Amino acid sequence: MKTAVLAGVLLVLVHAAYSQEVKNVICPGSASQCPDGNTCCKLASGEWGCCPIPNAVCCSDHTHCCPNGYTCDTSQGTCTKGDMTLPWETKNVAQPIKVEAVICPGGTSQCPTGTTCCKLASGAWGCCPFPRAVCCSDHTHCCQRGYICNVAQGTCTKGALTLPWETKNVARPIEVEAVICPGGTSQCPTGTTCCKLASGAWGCCPFPRAVCCSDHTHCCQRGYICNVAQGTCTKGALTLPWETKNVARPIEVEAVICPGGTSQCPTGTTCCKLASGAWGCCPFPKAVCCSDHTHCCQNGYICNVAQGTCTKGALTLPWETKNVARPIEVEAVICPGGTSQCPTGTTCCKLASGAWGCCPFPRAVCCSDHTHCCQNGYICNVAQGTCTKGALTLPWETKNVARPIEVEAVICPGGTSQCPTGTTCCKLASGAWGCCPFPKAVCCSDHTHCCQRGYICNVAQGTCTKGALTLPWASKSVARPIEDPQVETGIKCNNRYMCKSNFTCCMTTTVGKFACCPLPKAVCCNDQVHCCPNGHVCNDATKKCDKKMESLPWSEKLDAEESTTEVENVICPGRTSQCPSGTTCCRLASGAWGCCPIPNAVCCSDHTHCCPSGYTCDTSQGTCTKGDMTLPWETKNVAQPIKVENVICPGSASQCPDGNTCCKLASGEWGCCPIPNAVCCSDHTHCCPNGYTCDTSQGTCTKGDMTLPWETKNVAKPIKVEAVICPGGTSQCPTGTTCCKLASGAWGCCPFPKAVCCSDHTHCCQNGYICNVAQGTCTKGALTLPWETKNVAQPIKAEIVPWSSKTLAFTTTGVDSVVCDSSYQCPDGNTCCKLASGQWGCCPQVKAVCCSDGIHCCPNGYTCDVSAGTCSKSSAPIPWVLKNLALPDGFGDVQCDSTHQCPTGNTCCKLASGQWGCCPLPKATCCSDQQHCCPQDTTCDISEGKCNKKDEVLTWTTESLALLTLGNIKCDDTHYCPEGNTCCKILTGTWGCCPLPKASCCADMLHCCPNGYNCVSGQCQK
Repeated sequence: MKTAVLAGVLLVLVHAAYSQEVKNVICPGSASQCPDGNTCCKLASGEWGCCPIPNAVCCSDHTHCCPNGYTCDTSQGTCTKGDMTLPWETKNVAQPIKVEAVICPGGTSQCPTGTTCCKLASGAWGCCPFPRAVCCSDHTHCCQRGYICNVAQGTCTKGALTLPWETKNVARPIEVEAVICPGGTSQCPTGTTCCKLASGAWGCCPFPRAVCCSDHTHCCQRGYICNVAQGTCTKGALTLPWETKNVARPIEVEAVICPGGTSQCPTGTTCCKLASGAWGCCPFPKAVCCSDHTHCCQNGYICNVAQGTCTKGALTLPWETKNVARPIEVEAVICPGGTSQCPTGTTCCKLASGAWGCCPFPRAVCCSDHTHCCQNGYICNVAQGTCTKGALTLPWETKNVARPIEVEAVICPGGTSQCPTGTTCCKLASGAWGCCPFPKAVCCSDHTHCCQRGYICNVAQGTCTKGALTLPWASKSVARPIEDPQVETGIKCNNRYMCKSNFTCCMTTTVGKFACCPLPKAVCCNDQVHCCPNGHVCNDATKKCDKKMESLPWSEKLDAEESTTEVENVICPGRTSQCPSGTTCCRLASGAWGCCPIPNAVCCSDHTHCCPSGYTCDTSQGTCTKGDMTLPWETKNVAQPIKVENVICPGSASQCPDGNTCCKLASGEWGCCPIPNAVCCSDHTHCCPNGYTCDTSQGTCTKGDMTLPWETKNVAKPIKVEAVICPGGTSQCPTGTTCCKLASGAWGCCPFPKAVCCSDHTHCCQNGYICNVAQGTCTKGALTLPWETKNVAQPIKAEIVPWSSKTLAFTTTGVDSVVCDSSYQCPDGNTCCKLASGQWGCCPQVKAVCCSDGIHCCPNGYTCDVSAGTCSKSSAPIPWVLKNLALPDGFGDVQCDSTHQCPTGNTCCKLASGQWGCCPLPKATCCSDQQHCCPQDTTCDISEGKCNKKDEVLTWTTESLALLTLGNIKCDDTHYCPEGNTCCKILTGTWGCCPLPKASCCADMLHCCPNGYNCVSGQCQK
């Protein structure tokens, strides 16, 4: 009877629940929902299901549920409570929720819809999986709305109801983009709203498009009304607590320069003309300036002057009043070359005369008529005399003549070169100094270009970047030498020819020879015989100098005087070759340096010829061109070698080229900084010129206001000159070269240290360059060099083999064993050698030489070099091999299959024949050519015949044919060695295995030698 009554009550409750307005129950995780009056329960699939009872008990079969207070009886399929029994309910699948983010206060974190943002112990935001949840004070858990956190019990309580509390998840970060507050000096995070504080400063309300309350402290969500009396936010019958604003962050103000360059507005505002003609500031970015010259509207809105509003479709906002722009303290913009300047906020543009003019806009576009200019982003329409940008058309502006700068030289490091004031000294690729046409400029790593201060060189794009700003990079000009005051005065044309002061040097028809025009800053005519005054144009037809309506007779040049200054040679990069003064170092096709008989010449791509500075090589015609001018190109001569006296590094084991500085590398070895008396940087990789300081955070060298890129050190060369032994030990290359495989499979020699071997097996590139097989070149970023051809390596007459480590001998006599004495033996093909402990060891070589260190051995015919740890025969040393301890019986072999095995420490690999092979490395990588293998954690490079591990390259190992499963060679009842090894006693008194048959165990109990060899002074001798 109790059952019937309770069932009736239950049905009434359920019916009553569904008769009301349905509000969904959000399941944990906020991805699923159930109807109001249901309970979320996990299904067997792991998804959420809906039990049609509020606060129900979820049964363990993941399919059914019972009323609150009842227990699931899964064996009977019922719900029980004392003597009462009810049928259980079946769950329905929960509906998915379309997830939209809940923005947490501050606008930098977000939680899924249907969850609540709660602070975590770390101070970051977490997500509670209930809407409008209660955040518990432990900063880890939360409860459903209307419940109280019982931190002591770890539960959520509501009257007599008790539920377990939930754990918060970490909220996801929001990619924060600032909301710029009016005025452009403050900002709030994305998803918040700028509201004025009582102080007049801007605050941030943690809701998008929020309502700012009149108390200047609080705010409400969009659509709600501030109830200041109650301190709440209301929307119909809904009431929420109001939020407190946070103080907005200030914006680092960078001025918006108004046209003309004499006024500025804060960032995030717009320059608009006032009625007075002066500039005002509208407090919106990219704003619309109203025609009343007093007000403005936000971008995209239209000024309604009649109504005093801003409209956009059906939207209407009040318009804003402009503030007066601040005047700019005028500082000069230095024009390229450093001899002219324009006011701040203007742009240097060339005039028709060749002099510099000033366009009254920042970053302006210089028009091709050399008289006018347009604002940034506009295009000059020379035919119409206007500036256009899409459908917009503005009148163009006329440039003013730039003011000359009193030139004071910037002295470059070393004190032998100078650049004009307002420029920066930067190294050129030749090693000489160049001048970047900006003050405190950034010198680009291509050694040809530079960027303005604060910008970063983008070498790949050939631009200068600063955040979202991109500018073209500038080319450096060659710095002027500083003349000795004792040397004759005059104008130097090059290191051989000079003209008198106030004369002008002009090229003649003879390449490299100059003539003197008796006029200052003259124009050299194309006939290379005459010249005209500055500002005039040579008229070849009339043989006069024209300037507008004026015409003057042209002047004839005079022969230049040959300088009596002592000629100093030009040192080529690398400091191993030199050219005569007044010439230029250029690479030859051989890779060696050649001398072009012209100063600051252009080196042609055929690696044989060159052209004067400013000319372009026309390799198809064999000429040098510059506009309409054409000259024959010059042939380079071979540069003279410089007798290099190396700089000996401390310890006398390493050396650097002359003019370098020894600096420690991170490895502890010595490196070479390519600058004399250099400063070694603390990163152990770079260095700076003498007198400069390393800025490791920027990767630059600084000295006062001057900044240079730092130099990278090269590894110092060892002083002891010996051959480079190629892998396999049968070929060698000269010191300073690199062994590379040839197409024949033999070794070749690349004429660079640590070179890159190209995949064509014929060529190679310098270290750090990449082989471009399609082009036949070596590339490194924007640099391109011709690749080198390998030479055949020389064979090494002496056979080179490693010495071997002995392993413990076995006491049990076996078949085909090498008997050491009446109690000990080694495997067939090994050699018995005494270990340092006095026990017998086995050297895994026939008639091996037992080394005196008692650990190692060498092949027959070799000598142990204990001090070097090698086996020597002739002059070819190789590293020795350490012994391994013998293993207990039954654990010695690596099993390939039921009939094949490999020795311990080997790896089974399939051969091309299908048979098993043994790679003499543990856990090795078997190469796909089925011939070779590589050490563990490396990959096979089949094309190069190498093993690669990140930046490390190892030589690979050849597999041997696996042995059929045969009896092992026993040392005693509990120890053995593999077939082909020899048991040798080691220092511990236990048995070791020498990897040689019938080997000689050395008395040092560490080494062993091949059969027939004796251990003598760390070598195997016969």
